[in-house]
Amino acid sequence: MRRRLGRADALTGIVRAVNASLEPEKVAEAMIAGIADWIPVSGWLVLAADESGQLKTIMSRGVLPGLESAAKAAGQLVLRTGEGFSSADIARDKRFGIGADGAAVAGAAVGFPLACRGRTPGALIAVDRA
Repeated sequence: MRRRLGRADALTGIVRAVNASLEPEKVAEAMIAGIADWIPVSGWLVLAADESGQLKTIMSRGVLPGLESAAKAAGQLVLRTGEGFSSADIARDKRFGIGADGAAVAGAAVGFPLACRGRTPGALIAVDRA
């Protein structure tokens, strides 16, 4: 991964793809397509908060039904804090409580804030069975 990211063109392709559209679904699809090659996990989810603060799934790829609640719980935390997130097993993570948010299926999760102009309107979440 270091060798690949060390090349100048590694991020250029993703930046071009993301900037090619203003449609949230197309931007999310481009992000997932680019980063999925670097981090091989079973599922990806892009979440955003609407004007009322409700979570909205912009794009989902390969997220197993049992891991969807874990991915959304991780996304809520990233959106609330504006910081990255990682957990080896979200179902046992004390930040959520055992089985919190319906995360009864063991699964690892990593969350990245999507920040713009000092705000975090979205989150990119990777999940995989533990």
